[in-house]
Amino acid sequence: MQGIKAWAAANPGKLQDALSYNASYVFFRELPAVGGPIGALNIALIAEYSLAVEPALRAARCSGVSRQHLPALGGAPRAPHGGA
Repeated sequence: MQGIKAWAAANPGKLQDALSYNASYVFFRELPAVGGPIGALNIALIAEYSLAVEPALRAARCSGVSRQHLPALGGAPRAPHGGA
């Protein structure tokens, strides 16, 4: 990461082209270890509840539901939160 920062500081005229070269490439920033990771809407993600969606197929802030059985350690799947 320090190498990328150093290159960006030394090449400010090329930075935007480099960042826009591949839209699939994600640059992360370091955050304090408080509140968990932040999602695309600047809202903290919730373990086992937050999911990623394709922006071209679902509008931001559009609700969705996914019911999954999660694997349990040692065998049988366990029901999702709130389910049987």
